[in-house]
Amino acid sequence: MKISWEQFTQDIDNVIDRINESNIKYDTIVSISRGGLFPAGLIAKRLDISKIINISCESYDTDNNRGDVIFYNRFHFEDFVDSQGILIVDDILDTGNTMKAVINKLEGVITTAFIGIACPYFKPSIAVDIDTIRYVSSCIGKDWVKFPWEDK
Repeated sequence: MKISWEQFTQDIDNVIDRINESNIKYDTIVSISRGGLFPAGLIAKRLDISKIINISCESYDTDNNRGDVIFYNRFHFEDFVDSQGILIVDDILDTGNTMKAVINKLEGVITTAFIGIACPYFKPSIAVDIDTIRYVSSCIGKDWVKFPWEDK
């Protein structure tokens, strides 16, 4: 399934509408790279959030096979010490394993901030129970998704 830039920005707008309707204020965005970089940038700009922290991890190999979540950088408590509301952003919730791993890592260094997650897309195959506020836009089925920034 190929998603156009137009569809992507429309779905980001839907996610932002849901965030605004919640009346929960976020002051920090955690972007899961690489897929979460584009949605995190748009969400940060439109919600006027300037504190963006990137977490580099992946759970797919070069042949798009799922595996364990591998983290390439560390979490530092001082990055989050002033945060009241943290919004974790990724491009898609597939199984939920990556998001759950990130939440578990964050909960290890954060005790005072509220955590929410935002993804413009999700698959019905989410197998992990994620017990937090979710802002999503579109269920995209089981097909592999090609995002507009993945064009070569």
